[in-house]
Amino acid sequence: MFTREIIQLKAVRNILSFGFKVLNPVSTIFKSKNLYSQAMKHLKNIACILIFVFASVSIFGQTAEIHMEIQNIEGTGGELVTGIFDNATDFKNKTKPFRASKIEITDSSVSYTYLDIPIGNYAIAVFHDTNGDGKVNTKSMKIPTEGVGVSGKMPKMRAPKFEETAFKLENDTVIIIRMVYPSSK
Repeated sequence: MFTREIIQLKAVRNILSFGFKVLNPVSTIFKSKNLYSQAMKHLKNIACILIFVFASVSIFGQTAEIHMEIQNIEGTGGELVTGIFDNATDFKNKTKPFRASKIEITDSSVSYTYLDIPIGNYAIAVFHDTNGDGKVNTKSMKIPTEGVGVSGKMPKMRAPKFEETAFKLENDTVIIIRMVYPSSK
């Protein structure tokens, strides 16, 4: 179990323990066992709701930041277009990124941070959109004419695959992406 979940379960246990300690002496005050059993039933319902809320926060609420350091940028014209992909099909086709952004180029390296990314496996693709058309321009055999980069090592003679560029996001992570241009291949 995760440390956060253990702490949350201990908190629920302490709340329940406190509730039972309060209700046990109170049971002598109740003239009817029926009132005591109703109170216990409500306490159990509250406990179930608390457990569900803590579990939901633990399972669904875990996010992290991806801090990108994009290096080796040639020139300051145009902009960088980035996409975070969570599956191989979308990464291969460069369609439907999980998140995308356009970054102004101010130097030969820029930084950008994606916030609140759910825990999981991702790959990042970046291209230098020098002419502002929003797509990677290519020449024959789909060889890019603009700079490209990925989270991981860029293969020399083929397009990168999701499996070789993907990383597991478990907590805040720094990803260094080196841009590759047609003249520097």
